[in-house]
Amino acid sequence: MVSSTAHIRNVENCIVAKPFSQGESIKCKLSCSAQYTLIEQDALCILRKLVGNKDATWSSEEQKQGVQAVLGLETDVLAIMNTGSGKTMLALIPALLEPGQATVIVLPLKSLMTDYKRRLDDLNIPYEHFQGAKTKQLSGSKNLILVSADIARQPHWKHALATFDHQYMPVVRLFFDEGHFAITCSDFRTSLRNLFDLRSQPMQLVILSGSIPPSSEPAIRAAFGLTSNTIVLRSPTHRPELHLIIRPRLKNLSDMLVDVQKIIQSHSHHLQPMDRILIFVPFIADGEKLAEVLECEMYKGEMNDEAKNRVYFQWIEGIHRIMICTNAFGVGNDYRSVRIIIHAGTPLEMIGYIQEISRAGRDKRPATCYLIPCNKKVPQLSLNEIDHKGQQAIWDMTFASSGCLRSAITRFNDGGNGVTCKSDISNQLCSRCAIQINLEKGMSLVTDKFVAISGPSKISTTLPNQTTKPLSAMFNTMHNSLLQNPDLNLNKRKTSSLTAAFESQYLVNKHRKIELGQDSDAYIKTFERALSLFQGVCAICQLHSRNLCDYHPVMKCPTLQAYGETAVDDFMAWRKRLQYSTRWHEKICYLCHVPQCHDLLHRTFGGVGSCEYPDVIAGFVYATFLNPKIKAEAEEYWMVKWGSTSAFITWLNGKPVPGHQSNLTAIFLRLVEKIYR
Repeated sequence: MVSSTAHIRNVENCIVAKPFSQGESIKCKLSCSAQYTLIEQDALCILRKLVGNKDATWSSEEQKQGVQAVLGLETDVLAIMNTGSGKTMLALIPALLEPGQATVIVLPLKSLMTDYKRRLDDLNIPYEHFQGAKTKQLSGSKNLILVSADIARQPHWKHALATFDHQYMPVVRLFFDEGHFAITCSDFRTSLRNLFDLRSQPMQLVILSGSIPPSSEPAIRAAFGLTSNTIVLRSPTHRPELHLIIRPRLKNLSDMLVDVQKIIQSHSHHLQPMDRILIFVPFIADGEKLAEVLECEMYKGEMNDEAKNRVYFQWIEGIHRIMICTNAFGVGNDYRSVRIIIHAGTPLEMIGYIQEISRAGRDKRPATCYLIPCNKKVPQLSLNEIDHKGQQAIWDMTFASSGCLRSAITRFNDGGNGVTCKSDISNQLCSRCAIQINLEKGMSLVTDKFVAISGPSKISTTLPNQTTKPLSAMFNTMHNSLLQNPDLNLNKRKTSSLTAAFESQYLVNKHRKIELGQDSDAYIKTFERALSLFQGVCAICQLHSRNLCDYHPVMKCPTLQAYGETAVDDFMAWRKRLQYSTRWHEKICYLCHVPQCHDLLHRTFGGVGSCEYPDVIAGFVYATFLNPKIKAEAEEYWMVKWGSTSAFITWLNGKPVPGHQSNLTAIFLRLVEKIYR
């Protein structure tokens, strides 16, 4: 323990909004005999420096407890706190209090990385951004390290982190911001699977998110491999300053464009120079059309980093006050004066919708969030599937209910009955509650009054010139000051105590990784054995006659030709319809349909003629469909009905059944095992 004399502060000199000078002590206007512990005092002083307010206090009890738990380094932490509640302080305060110990922050989106770097630069908080191949090693000069989720899964990162820990300072904790991505995006982003592997050495894991429903907590804990005694902090996601409005459903893009323009026009006279507008779209094509009509920029995931930064900073700096965006911009941005959010189209998931409307009103001033429904497609969930993403929840709120919007949102994200607009006078009334209240009073209500627009209208997206001052230059010398004052390193840890707290979970996660590797090896060996059965033979003939038949091209297959004059053409047309989506599938050869499996099953695609088994899988599975008995057995096993080739291809192209990389290969491996075992 650090001597208590090291914590005595000059209570006459309160923290002020200026940088620490060399050798300056951290001073805080708090009584050392008050209810605050010594570490809490220093943590609160850092908080006051960060927000530039000498009288600031914790934004919530959850924020205070979160900082204490992170500094305690005794267990993992899962902090589910609403947007604007100060979750980021859980990472920044410990890093600033402990210059001799390293904190890692893993970020799953480039937009989130950009925003973190902007905020840290504004605060002059020193950090290092590890960029994979661009970064040979960590310099050791900074104790706050940023890394993307994709790079954090690479061996190069793990080696660099281990070297840093050995040569410079202990890495004591790793944060993962927007932790809900582990269960909402892992189906199409392989780097977000098996995130327990992030604990590459004994250290604390801290997961941050503003939107993890209670029903999803177990899945999050399993995904990250958190300790059994993990501290879970949950604050309500209720945002009283948000005015939630749902508009009548529109059937086409033209009507959508008109409605969006009306909304913007109705607010145009009330917007202040610092106010911004975000318009979220579910489809890129719709967004591009909106951007063209509104003469503004669009932010989308497929853009390169330079283009994303250009669009983002033009919006931040007020060159354009409106930005169209996909869900690639749905998390992390903390610009304080987003005054209007418009969802131009039905959101696909409640989780994404909550994150996106949470960009509004970060300054605690009223903000308006519009939802303009369009697509009414009913979500398809598997039997007993937990709705982690809230696909059914957002559809029910939009189309199947006339109840309070605020209640639907908070009921999904916080559990229980949710918070209604009428439960507190400080709540902005949602459009549905406003209508209900006025009907109860015998009054009619027009929730929005719009300025009439005749003909095409151009909305100005340019603001008057304005200068944006950085938040402060408070920390340009703080890091060096703390390093030169060992007594200020409030939470020194012995490596042995850190190891004791997290060694057990580290070993558990390591064992899980080994088992996964074994499962992967077993899958590859099973696949190789199955393919070897068709070495030099025709898979279609083999399945139907069970006799070996020398290999011949599908175009000359006698078994296939026996089904009719068009059978070969029908097969070729069917095969062309086999598709793989980045949402569901990893790398699979589109010619032979063999999964790549990190080049262990199929080497990187080298063009036509590079496949060892060009016609085996597709031919075998198509022959399954042609054989009524085998088809019926397969339908019973997979609990589906393929009434037509179109229904069959739709199922094959869909989300793979558990344990397989595609439904095509699932059928292939299952039938090979059944028939040839």
